[in-house]
Amino acid sequence: MPVLRGQDKCSECGMPLPNEDPLPEGAERTPCPNCGSMKRIKSAKVHVQVKVKVEADAKLVCHWPG
Repeated sequence: MPVLRGQDKCSECGMPLPNEDPLPEGAERTPCPNCGSMKRIKSAKVHVQVKVKVEADAKLVCHWPG
């Protein structure tokens, strides 16, 4: 199942930023050049296909008076 990675964006101002791989613990990322924020929005898309089979049985009962 392929994962398509989207463009990283600044969480504060929404500016597109270069995608960064996960950083080692304690390492700091590069601040946003527009607002200086260190927060990021990371996105990815995964195509998932699901098959569903539904079966139903029914019985029609009619009653006429008389």
